[in-house]
Amino acid sequence: MLTLKPAGRGNWNALYMAIEGAHLAPLVVRIGDIWTLSGIRYRIVSVMP
Repeated sequence: MLTLKPAGRGNWNALYMAIEGAHLAPLVVRIGDIWTLSGIRYRIVSVMP
């Protein structure tokens, strides 16, 4: 499970994303990485198993 917050200023709500599946390729992420989803840049703030 990943916790994402929009990058930049403001106190926005967190987005919690669970990735699952038997055939999912290995996903390597670090806290602080930036992802773009639907044109919005999100910063990874926590990674939980």
